[in-house]
Amino acid sequence: MFRKLIQWLRENREWHRKWNIAWPPVRKPGPDGVTPFQKRAQLVLAEAAPTGSEPLNWSRHGVKETYLTVPVPGTALTFWLYEDGAQISGSQVEEIFESGGYVEPEELLAAMAAAFKKHASW
Repeated sequence: MFRKLIQWLRENREWHRKWNIAWPPVRKPGPDGVTPFQKRAQLVLAEAAPTGSEPLNWSRHGVKETYLTVPVPGTALTFWLYEDGAQISGSQVEEIFESGGYVEPEELLAAMAAAFKKHASW
């Protein structure tokens, strides 16, 4: 049992080490208040749309933290894009994506794009 605990502690430490390298650079807002993560997420979601579909119409919000929203095409859902995470919400849907659950930003972006595509109706 003690061995398993030591193994878990080593793996956990390594996970956090990798996270602390990958996430800080993409979480820092630029002069426009938008983070590199948010900019990358906008591109990833645009790429998830079928060829020829209408461009996503993002709205900007927030005072202390800039967040972006976009309607999920063909639904009553909203996609909320935060500095380092996202959420899809509506009356029957609530999906949350947080940086703390992913070692690499690209992993989180892939999960967000998959959920966006799953819900969208082009």
